[in-house]
Amino acid sequence: FLVFVRDQKLDALSVRGSYAGAFGIPQFMPGSWRRWGIDFDGDGRADLRASHADAIGSVANYFARNGWRPGEAVVTRARLQGAGNDTLFTDNVTATGTDYSRVKPEYADNFDVGYRYAGRNVGLSATVYHITYTNKIVNLSGTAAKDYTNTGAGSVLVNVGGLESYGTELAANYRLGGGFSLLGTFSSNRATYTENTPDGTILKGKRVVDTPDLIASYGLLYNRDGFSAGLVGKSTGKLYGTYSNDNYAKAYSVFDFNLGYTRTLPGRDFIRSIGFDLNVANVADKSYLGAVSTNDQGYVKSDAAGT
Repeated sequence: FLVFVRDQKLDALSVRGSYAGAFGIPQFMPGSWRRWGIDFDGDGRADLRASHADAIGSVANYFARNGWRPGEAVVTRARLQGAGNDTLFTDNVTATGTDYSRVKPEYADNFDVGYRYAGRNVGLSATVYHITYTNKIVNLSGTAAKDYTNTGAGSVLVNVGGLESYGTELAANYRLGGGFSLLGTFSSNRATYTENTPDGTILKGKRVVDTPDLIASYGLLYNRDGFSAGLVGKSTGKLYGTYSNDNYAKAYSVFDFNLGYTRTLPGRDFIRSIGFDLNVANVADKSYLGAVSTNDQGYVKSDAAGT
């Protein structure tokens, strides 16, 4: 993200995205934006936040660069088959899948308050938030669906009751001069389930799966006379992989390095600029778990053995 805002000449404190870090019209992650984003409307920059043309062209570029061929479909029609009224529970699950007539709408109440300061060389922001979900919808698949329904259902959508999430987000940038700048972000989040599911898979007070408690990024960047470089670190806290919280991925930190050069060619219509980028991910070659699941079948109630 820090390298991305440097390349796009954006204020790091002004960019807003989803909880997972995706932003813009096509909801690209920062690395995907840098890799697949293109200037499709010809204004000299790939603006996926405001330009629908750039967003459409970038999604098409993503398809083309990942094996899609002209004439092939970009969507597939799906047909859902249920089991009529043969429901196992009154909590939206049928014997072979989801009874969508029983799934309740999901609601969320969000409260946040923050402060932002932008000076000549310093930018700061701080936000605290509190979110409550009602009738939270979760897609259970594989082993998790079997645990929940006691059937061979491949995938089910269920209301798991409520979730509560609260935390703090901090961000800062400082221009050192000479093309150098320091950037850093910190996010602390505590998300818990507020209700029990009828079968006991999800219990009130347990931490929400696949939601780290801490995320921090920090970096030293350089950008001057067409040359750019950056050393960026990311630290991620504990990540639970079971609903009982008995298995989790440990906290980890990784560092990435970027070196690039861009030269603008004035007066040219066909080629407006040339450049190169060298990106080295995980410079220290650190081994870590980015997620926890059971036999690639999703999240389950318990897996103390780490299978």
